[in-house]
Amino acid sequence: MKKVTQIAIALLASLGIHQEINYYSNSRKNEVKAEYSNSKEKLKKDLESKIGDNNYQSSNNANKKEVLSRYNFTRKSLQEIFDEYQKEHPEEKFEKSIIVEKEPRVLTVYVNNIPLKSYRIALSGVPGDKVLEGDMKTPEGDFFIERKRYSNFDHPLIISYPLPEDAERGLKYGIIKRWRYKEIIDAHKNCKVPPQRNDGLGSNILIHGGGGYSRGDWTAGCIALNNSEKDELYQFIKPGCKGTKVIVVGRYYDFDEE
Repeated sequence: MKKVTQIAIALLASLGIHQEINYYSNSRKNEVKAEYSNSKEKLKKDLESKIGDNNYQSSNNANKKEVLSRYNFTRKSLQEIFDEYQKEHPEEKFEKSIIVEKEPRVLTVYVNNIPLKSYRIALSGVPGDKVLEGDMKTPEGDFFIERKRYSNFDHPLIISYPLPEDAERGLKYGIIKRWRYKEIIDAHKNCKVPPQRNDGLGSNILIHGGGGYSRGDWTAGCIALNNSEKDELYQFIKPGCKGTKVIVVGRYYDFDEE
């Protein structure tokens, strides 16, 4: 039985989460599918509650040119924009955040919920939320960020994936062991990015350089910009779970003021 489970997990990593349903008996297929669907819906609702109930728009109905016209794709440096903002708001405390909108391929830097500057990004080209190692998807959710020391890329940033809900799903479906589940949960409790391991959930989701939107999608699930743009972010962010928040959404985040 142990050998069968190991084989199943390996196949899950290469075939995707929906294939895991095939390893259950026929009487369990619909039940497992419903459980997984419900858990994904809960994650979506949790995310929407963090960024507002009406922030998702149908990509089929959205006028993409109109949407993109809202962003500030300026040549002015991020630090210069922030310095101007500080002069205009000298008494404010500054909460920095990053919104990554996967479908339009845009990353926007915010201060106190005010968008300062946007960048066109490259992803993998595979849509949907990350569920397994090797699925090439960029995870969605509410993360914090750290500066990563060792990487093939120069000065990349790493987001706090896997999240606790990823660990719970991984344990439930046999994708990770209980010790790994505990390791992820404890890391978040202690305000740390979980240890990055080549397990069934995937790891090392970075914001790095090497080429942004103009290069086309080319990553394995990371978020890529031009090197100079990445350097702006690297200097600007505040690392740690009390620092810059990174929210990754599948479609559009509406930052228009009401």
